[in-house]
Amino acid sequence: MFDPNRVEAMNNEIEALNRNNTWTIYDLLVGRKPIGSKWIWKIKHKALGKIKRYKTRLVAKGFSQRKGFDYEETFSLVVKMVTVRCLIGLTVVNNWPLYQLDVNNAFLYGDLVENVYMTLPDDNIVITGNDDVGIKEFKLFLSTKFLIKDLGVLKYFLRIEVIENDLGRKRHVSKKGKKSQAHQREDVN
Repeated sequence: MFDPNRVEAMNNEIEALNRNNTWTIYDLLVGRKPIGSKWIWKIKHKALGKIKRYKTRLVAKGFSQRKGFDYEETFSLVVKMVTVRCLIGLTVVNNWPLYQLDVNNAFLYGDLVENVYMTLPDDNIVITGNDDVGIKEFKLFLSTKFLIKDLGVLKYFLRIEVIENDLGRKRHVSKKGKKSQAHQREDVN
């Protein structure tokens, strides 16, 4: 018997794929072999480990693709951890707020001319700056282009927990149980 949480996650995935017109059904070309697909399951957790939601993705079995036949080049848009640490440091030095958005099914919004078989990238966005009105306007603009959830002040991102003190002047960052700190010194110019 199926777990009802997984069935709901599968239905949500199929609805998103259909809503975004992700695929068109064609007859298989002579001499071509179809690339299989499979479900990838994940349980999303809140910062303290409590279950947030069940998530699943339908993905192509890309390992069966052949370069030059099924694809020419690959690309993966992934943020580097050094960039995340620098961004958090900038927010501390400038006393900027730090927000997070989740673009639902971000990978479905790209327009492609060729057939592409891929796994799915992360769809979270981190926003910061010194202009609260500008940040709100940017979030509003994004919401006109994508279905997004405003997750509020950044607390948990890429397995990094971000904790602010009461004054927002210091952010504690922990990853996989190891603690490090991003400090703002009062004498930084």
